[in-house]
Amino acid sequence: MRQLEFFEAFFDEYTTGFEDQSEELRRGFAIKKIHSLEVYKFAKRICVSLELSEADYLAAMTSALFHDIGRFEQFKHFKTYVDRDSVNHAAKGVRVLRELGILNDFPPEARRDILAAIACHSKPYLPERLSQKATLYCQIARDADKLDIFRVVIEVYEAEVNDPVIMLNLKESNDLSPEIAAIVVNGGRVPYIQMRTTADFKMLQLGWFDELVYPESLKIALENNFANRILKVLPDTAPVREVKKRIESKFAEVRS
Repeated sequence: MRQLEFFEAFFDEYTTGFEDQSEELRRGFAIKKIHSLEVYKFAKRICVSLELSEADYLAAMTSALFHDIGRFEQFKHFKTYVDRDSVNHAAKGVRVLRELGILNDFPPEARRDILAAIACHSKPYLPERLSQKATLYCQIARDADKLDIFRVVIEVYEAEVNDPVIMLNLKESNDLSPEIAAIVVNGGRVPYIQMRTTADFKMLQLGWFDELVYPESLKIALENNFANRILKVLPDTAPVREVKKRIESKFAEVRS
């Protein structure tokens, strides 16, 4: 699809423009560039599994590719990916795309849906007012986003290093906050602002398996053993075991 090839080339050119910076900044940009491209790959698998129309495939893939485009300006100016300490990266991404005019060849309604999907991809819950198409594109991007964040954080866990950029400057500790554990056990969404330790962040990620929308997303998570690899680095507590059982139940559905 030529339009996607154009967007891929544009994304590469745009992000390359951030590479002439300090080593710290270059590393931060590289993390998000690789992440965006991996999300794009996961989104393709999800889109193919859903047998989308050509128009929906193009819009969903565009939403996935550009979902984090606001991160580059965010990190350039604030040297952090923590929205509460800088800017809302999703809203920033919408502004960047509008300023660049890269989506102008889409019909107005499709363009609105893509921008809405990008604006909402990091929200704990999707707004009820979101159109059906925007919801579809956003859910695909959200699933793919979570899948690649699993990859990114697990690489850090398994290397046994503390990476403050990826771990959001949280205190390195195995102490799991009771309130965070309770939210995940009850199937809720953990507000990032409530996290205090790296164990809280890991527990939050276990909760994401409940949020994956599409069977293909669960299959990808299962293929990569993401759940067990996160469980390995969490304390063996009753809440963790309870969430583990729920995850195993979800995986059983896609195994059958």
